Amino acid sequence: MQAVEIQALTKLFAGRPAVDGLSLTVAAGETVGLVGPNGAGKTTTLRILAGLVRPTSGDVHVFERRVRLGSAMAGLAGAVVDRPALIPHLSGDQNLEVFARVAGISMTRTERAEAIRRVGLDPGDRRPTRAYSTGMRQRLAIATALLPSPRLLVLDEPTNGLDPSGIADLRQLLVDLGGAGTTILLSSHLLGEVERICTRVAIIVRGRVLAEGAPSEIAPTARSARVGFADLGTASAAAGVARSRGIGAQQEGPEVRLDLPPEELGEALCALAAAGLLPTSVIAGRASLEDVYRRYVDATEIAKEQ
Repeated sequence: MQAVEIQALTKLFAGRPAVDGLSLTVAAGETVGLVGPNGAGKTTTLRILAGLVRPTSGDVHVFERRVRLGSAMAGLAGAVVDRPALIPHLSGDQNLEVFARVAGISMTRTERAEAIRRVGLDPGDRRPTRAYSTGMRQRLAIATALLPSPRLLVLDEPTNGLDPSGIADLRQLLVDLGGAGTTILLSSHLLGEVERICTRVAIIVRGRVLAEGAPSEIAPTARSARVGFADLGTASAAAGVARSRGIGAQQEGPEVRLDLPPEELGEALCALAAAGLLPTSVIAGRASLEDVYRRYVDATEIAKEQ
């Protein structure tokens, strides 16, 4: 079953497209990341999905139910889009109590405390949320989005304001939720986190999906490998042997970067071993999601200028 179906989605602001014929599907149980530069249309897409913005044209369905402006998605989707919508003069526990009541959910104080603890906050903190840091407000907003145990979780820049420890905690929470079957659609500028969390990635530029697939598909194995040696002399000799076999080799301290297809790496290592040059480490290269992302963004900008 498809959790999300976005078909030919377009949103114009002052006659200019923020989203331009975007189509994307998210299968139930997937964790999909939207990446792209500022102004690419990621947030607008998520706001339409959350029923906060009316599209100019196109259709959006969540678990086969059409999303309309202001449509109720209770029990289906929880979302944190734009700034966290918290009641500033209430504590975290009081906010959760209000949100639960609005959602028609009965929660005990113990259950609310567990929900707060789950996102890394102190359930005993009685301060009003206006005294919270940006990261704390973000965590509490995620707790409210998780209140109805939604089948779909929509998050726009969920790591905003979080310190490295908070990012790691959130990463584990999302991995756990995904493992338990929750469908997650998120946007983020932290490409390394997207690569670690998401089962699929969509690169969005100028309101369109330019590429999508598993991180390993979008950022496939690169034509390079880094081979480490015990000392500089051995690395220099290894580079020489590689070049004698027509392999591009660049020495970088005690390492040698070999320019060759992945399927030829084993043969090259055998040749080095035959010459008495035994490596201490071998790392097959892979283009990072950031590398691929930059290529798409740069290509789009070049095309725009021509």
